[in-house]
Amino acid sequence: MKNVLTILVVLSLLGCATGTVKSQMQREGTKERGILEATLQELEKEPEPKKEKAEVSIAVNVFTKHFASKESNERNRMLALSYNDWCVAWFNNSYSDETLFAGYAFRTDRYAIKESDKWFWRAGLYVGVVYGYGDNLPTNVGGLSPYGLPVGEIGYDRFSFELGLIPAPGSAGLVTGLFKYTF
Repeated sequence: MKNVLTILVVLSLLGCATGTVKSQMQREGTKERGILEATLQELEKEPEPKKEKAEVSIAVNVFTKHFASKESNERNRMLALSYNDWCVAWFNNSYSDETLFAGYAFRTDRYAIKESDKWFWRAGLYVGVVYGYGDNLPTNVGGLSPYGLPVGEIGYDRFSFELGLIPAPGSAGLVTGLFKYTF
């Protein structure tokens, strides 16, 4: 009888221990579910990250002035399109040949001229390749030549003016002006 009583006590203790473990597991599970639900609620409250708006612009050449040469073409009739700083342009080059440019515009951020105004300025560098200069450029390889145009830009809201300078040894280079609208 003593053995039976001992077995009953042991089973009773095991039952209590099992119940205690189950209760503890249920409390932990409830606690974990509560933490998970709170985390999900916080994530739902966070706003979606802003998607950057694509910047599309069109530019036209308004003037070109060669410093040394009187025979160079000063009516370039440039038309340029940009999408997120990737650019293509068509123009008549200094030798009056139709020319295509493709490249990328590296730019600084826009800096406000006045805090409460939409006036801004920034600097940039167009880098790419041109096709159309033929043997007029010593860097011509298969009709393509590397090309770079450093610019300064001043603007108001969506309208801006870019002034570019190409310092060229021997010919003293040129200065060109572009009017640009950003959509």
